[in-house]
Amino acid sequence: MNNLRRYLLNIFPWRNIAILTVIFYALVILRAVPANGTENLYATGPLKEIDRCGSAWLIKRYIDKKAEFRFYPEGAIITEGIAFDTPDAQFRRNHRFSTFESIMINYKLKEKGLHILAEIIHDIEICAWEKRKKYRKILHDIRVITADNKTDKQRLKGCLSYFDNFLKNPPPHKK
Repeated sequence: MNNLRRYLLNIFPWRNIAILTVIFYALVILRAVPANGTENLYATGPLKEIDRCGSAWLIKRYIDKKAEFRFYPEGAIITEGIAFDTPDAQFRRNHRFSTFESIMINYKLKEKGLHILAEIIHDIEICAWEKRKKYRKILHDIRVITADNKTDKQRLKGCLSYFDNFLKNPPPHKK
């Protein structure tokens, strides 16, 4: 019986898999929790499109009221804070969700009006070009905010104000 047990452990090294699984999840958790007192610091690339603008607004208004933001050049390696809407960030867009949606899902946000904004951002960022046509005004408004403001801090201020007003007066919505 002992020989069979040893043989099975050699074929199925479950302990090794369990240990690697624990290490993997520990690293994922540690990556999501910033070090050096930067728990209120969020980092991303330049604030020039709706998913980043909306995600920064969502973080500031619903996730962390004390959030501070650091903006890195496109493609730069983010070395501090909680990264979002960058290729290796925990909160990023993929083929199914925008960054905005991934944040909503992670934090289980269901506040009134957020689903409308999430669907709009999804349609603009993820869906086919035809759906973007419905949101020309919103895209125009975001382009104006990003063009009129020279720094990402100024753009952030404009985006926060824009999405605050949007949520107060959302457009009529049909699924």
